[in-house]
Amino acid sequence: MGIVWTTEITHAKATGRNIDGVPISAPYNQQDKVGYAIGTLKDGRNHNNAETFLAYLASAPAQGIYAKYGFVNATEDELNLKPIP
Repeated sequence: MGIVWTTEITHAKATGRNIDGVPISAPYNQQDKVGYAIGTLKDGRNHNNAETFLAYLASAPAQGIYAKYGFVNATEDELNLKPIP
């Protein structure tokens, strides 16, 4: 037994694991406080590949993959790249 993200349960079930989960309701689940950041490296050697990958992650097919595993689709504002101060 352990506390894991809902997405971990979804993935485990999709791969045939005999597992179950118990939902933790708000405000205890902290779902509104989780965020992920991604970007390119300033001096990365594959800048074009990184840009292509970021564009893919923002696409409808990629967002669909996230949704399939229980993630909430990113908003348009969340998909806009912002500089890190």
